[in-house]
Amino acid sequence: MRYYEETAREIIQVFKLNPKVILNWRFKKKIPDRYLYYNFPKNITTAAETDELKRLCDILKSGLINIPAFCRRENIALQRILKYFSGNGALYREDLIAIRNTADNIQLEVKAVADGLVQPKLSPKVLLKTRQLLNREEINWAYLFSGDNQHLTMLNNWKDEEQATLSKEAREQLSGALQRFLSLTAF
Repeated sequence: MRYYEETAREIIQVFKLNPKVILNWRFKKKIPDRYLYYNFPKNITTAAETDELKRLCDILKSGLINIPAFCRRENIALQRILKYFSGNGALYREDLIAIRNTADNIQLEVKAVADGLVQPKLSPKVLLKTRQLLNREEINWAYLFSGDNQHLTMLNNWKDEEQATLSKEAREQLSGALQRFLSLTAF
């Protein structure tokens, strides 16, 4: 690839190369071909995207979300997010879209279960969705039920049993916790 100063600087920044390598490329008037087909990530440029990213990061930092499990779910680079939190890295538009989509999916699942729990008689489908939601690693259940170890223990025991049904009290507690989760993670 022919040497262009701006392209060389972008490649060095993206690949975290030693800045002195630019001297070699400038002298040879060539950038190694292994960087030729790299698709450069797009930076977050609009104020709306910046505000949305800030809110999503606040939600991730709040303790409601298990960040490593959240990143594993959609193959988001955990190290990039942790570097962004510490101020040593940047997140790109693709990262923002992946984080937003994952957060939206979790919220939709939580809302579906919360709506199903208010029904007078729980259908097997609602029980299955509730059990699946309680087995999700992305939600930090201990944080959500902080100070209420009795209900957390009861729900942990319930999610492992196949034929058990939720008592009215447990449904109310879980429904309240899910509503609290939805209000705290709204963006």
